Amino acid sequence: MMSMRFFRKICFVVTLLLLAMPMVAATANGVGKSEMKVWQDSDPSKENYFNNRRALVGPGCTINSIGDGVQVVSGTANLQNLCNDDLDDYATIPALANVTVVENPIISVKDNQHCYAGGTEAGFVICATSDASILTLDLAQFYKIQFLKDGEKVGDLQKISTGKSVTGLGLSLLTIPGSDQVNKLYMATAPGDFDEIKLVQCGVDAKVLSAINIKYAFVGKAREYTITYNKDNGIQNYEKDYSRKTITLSGDKNLYDEDLTNSVLNNIGSVDVRATPTDGKEVFPAGTEIGFKYKIKDALNLGVGAYTKITLGMFYKLTC
Repeated sequence: MMSMRFFRKICFVVTLLLLAMPMVAATANGVGKSEMKVWQDSDPSKENYFNNRRALVGPGCTINSIGDGVQVVSGTANLQNLCNDDLDDYATIPALANVTVVENPIISVKDNQHCYAGGTEAGFVICATSDASILTLDLAQFYKIQFLKDGEKVGDLQKISTGKSVTGLGLSLLTIPGSDQVNKLYMATAPGDFDEIKLVQCGVDAKVLSAINIKYAFVGKAREYTITYNKDNGIQNYEKDYSRKTITLSGDKNLYDEDLTNSVLNNIGSVDVRATPTDGKEVFPAGTEIGFKYKIKDALNLGVGAYTKITLGMFYKLTC
């Protein structure tokens, strides 16, 4: 059997994702788009702060353009999935086989109710079938993001960022347990205030010339925590940020203690971490993304995820 070592660098990671919600939008009494509040996620002490990543879906969010004259309409499917409330479905858009100009706009999503500050991260969630050839290619290099406000470009095309999060997990690659689907986050940092983001193709790779599946667009940083007792990003930080009472961790100790460098060696079977709240509420709300970081003996075997299953359960501890 293949030896698998679960490392504590990231035990569990929680990414809370909020759907787009109306806050203060343009009104019928003469308030125009240019006068809308500008929302930011960089400073909690300042006005108009939103504290979590927001999916650009639901009322107020629309597909504002597709192709911009480039022949990509043929072969598209399920465009309605891009802005609906279901974050698991996706729209399929063909990749361009013949790139004849520097910029080839693919699709743009506009938030008609909110404007966001320069310096905010935004992007698209792209999904594809988990395959070694796809996993080993940096497909993000063939795409860039254009930010817009009131239909006008905001700065130049921005390179796709695949930086690390505060917990050390690269959010550019997330797999869905029980499926062969891989999610990649194509995101960039806005050079100025914006209300629309556009995905632009700037190259092509003959090895992976296929349609791309876009789940949804998003804005803002994802809040991430390890389900550990680590003081920098552990469960106590989650308790504080969301005004929760004590959450007790148990299971395989090396997976939840303060040390993020130790690990659990597991040749076959399962590892277990439990988070038990004392306030009788759900520990983590539906829609929370959870996972393990692990290292396998055979680093070339990229198919290990196909044999890994994450099982979620509920544990409550009520106190008077």
